[in-house]
Amino acid sequence: MTITCADISPEEMIELAFGYVQEPFSEKSRQIFTRLIAPIKNKTILELGCGANGYFWALGYVQRAQSITFCDRSQLYLDCLKKNLNQLCKAKTIQSFSAVLSFLKNKKLVDAQATIHELAKQILMKSEFVCYDFVCDKPLANKYDYIVMVESIACVQDQDELNLVLAKINKMLNKTGTLNAIWTPYIERNELTKILIKEKIDGQLNPNISHFEKALKKNGLRIVQLEQDKSAPLEGCPENYPHPIFIIAEKP
Repeated sequence: MTITCADISPEEMIELAFGYVQEPFSEKSRQIFTRLIAPIKNKTILELGCGANGYFWALGYVQRAQSITFCDRSQLYLDCLKKNLNQLCKAKTIQSFSAVLSFLKNKKLVDAQATIHELAKQILMKSEFVCYDFVCDKPLANKYDYIVMVESIACVQDQDELNLVLAKINKMLNKTGTLNAIWTPYIERNELTKILIKEKIDGQLNPNISHFEKALKKNGLRIVQLEQDKSAPLEGCPENYPHPIFIIAEKP
């Protein structure tokens, strides 16, 4: 049976694209927190292409953030993100988040007495939500100390579009700003991947290390980390997306 966009509801699309952050707490999520979220200091943060789960990564930096801006081209995803945050604020105990909370405490990314309920309230207090397409729209007027992009940076069609996205990112970073990103290429363009491309959750280019290196250098961003471990599929990654690329780049 061939899967089409008509077969998948908006809610199912959110689950397909963003459901991997839920329990069980995977090695992929641990790597994102350790490699991309832990280095974030007490600064202004833009989650670019935040999707429906940007709140999840914000749990790991909210206590160090001055302000958080969640941006996505889809108002549906932003509404889902706000809904999840409001639900977390109302619940005093969140059993399904116990593993991630323990991890964040062990890594000293949150206070020892923190609860998911309290962290969600802090995220809402510090956040604004902006509908913005980083491929089509002009750069945002504000500048940020950190731009976080989890599985969004390469929703592009070709190298020129990737270059354009990196140029906009450069303009939105402060003089000492840093881009912290992860992107997981697909192995084959199967039916699900085609749907994700159509919905602009994935892209035609499917960039590798070389594509990112060219775009970062072209736009004057110094590469701090550009790594992809292909030794074994990372636990928590879908079968067609086994090897994430971790990117940290900064203004020179």
